[in-house]
Amino acid sequence: GKIAREQQDYQTAEKWYQKSLEIKEKHGDEIGAAEIYHEFGIIARAQRDYQTAEKWYQKSLEIKERHGDEIGAALTYHELGIIAQKQRDYQTAEKLLQKSLEISERHGNQHMVAITCGQLGVFFGLKEEYKLSGKWLIRSIRGFENVGDNSSAQLSVFNFVKIYKAAPAAMHDKLKTIWNQAGFGDFESLINNIENSDPES
Repeated sequence: GKIAREQQDYQTAEKWYQKSLEIKEKHGDEIGAAEIYHEFGIIARAQRDYQTAEKWYQKSLEIKERHGDEIGAALTYHELGIIAQKQRDYQTAEKLLQKSLEISERHGNQHMVAITCGQLGVFFGLKEEYKLSGKWLIRSIRGFENVGDNSSAQLSVFNFVKIYKAAPAAMHDKLKTIWNQAGFGDFESLINNIENSDPES
């Protein structure tokens, strides 16, 4: 199912996940079923069917919380935050992303913390709160570097540059200062190096 999903063959992915789900439910494996519901949510989100995605994520979340699976719940809160963001329900999105971050921090899940910090950076960029966006993205970059996930760190770097370019000129110096204070190298060189790069966001 995951192989098909990664190849964007969503119909085949759903078929395999459904087969897996039937076995898990037959054996009373609720936690396993919750993982499949989450995967169904990912498929629906990828197809921009946000209402269906939210339904699957909520079903997954209910089971995870009932079984005390906080780490799994943090991932689902993160995804629900993205759904709310896509639907421009920014108040709900921020609340859900912050809840995901709080759980991940409490459990010391540094990689998930970096992922959610990156999403908060994108979120505040969409709200045109550029300084706050930059700060979250810096935290994301540092977090990914700390766990050795260089490709994700580069995506957050790319998003920082996108925020910089989208921001009004009056904000540029503040964003440069945030970057330089983080000690990630010369910002002008970064922009020059990234001009021809366009990683997926």
